[in-house]
Amino acid sequence: MFFMALLTTVSGRAQILQAEVGVNGLTCSQCSRSVEMELRKLPFVQKVDMNLEHTTGVVLFKSGHRVSVEELARAIVNAGFSTRFVRMTFDFKTIHPGTECFTIGQDVFYFLKPLSAQHSEQMTFQVIGKGLLPDKALRQFALKPLGDCRAKEKFYLKAI
Repeated sequence: MFFMALLTTVSGRAQILQAEVGVNGLTCSQCSRSVEMELRKLPFVQKVDMNLEHTTGVVLFKSGHRVSVEELARAIVNAGFSTRFVRMTFDFKTIHPGTECFTIGQDVFYFLKPLSAQHSEQMTFQVIGKGLLPDKALRQFALKPLGDCRAKEKFYLKAI
């Protein structure tokens, strides 16, 4: 119980730098191009590099722009595909050890394990939430709000 009292929450000082998305169903260059074009329409996207061989894409975000995880996943669905995974690289310069959640815009991110004292400023996490993983994979996580962060969309971060 004492340990839980040490956990803290922080409101929005993390920046999402980039995402790697696994896309189900990419079979040809036109499929890959379709996903790329939908992602490029998002106002916070700077660059998209698709990899048809691995059916993934790397999305770089514009500095200082609010990134919406929900819009990112919706763009893939709008292209006619679904996400297999979403991994995001965050800049955590002002997120302190023991933090259990933080907000960016209308999104709240909960750490499945709070940050340790040795965390680096930039870290990559698998983002877990509805629409970001196949339903079967999503069911393996016990996803309950753990902290005091409040926002429209809830996502969980698993260190990778």
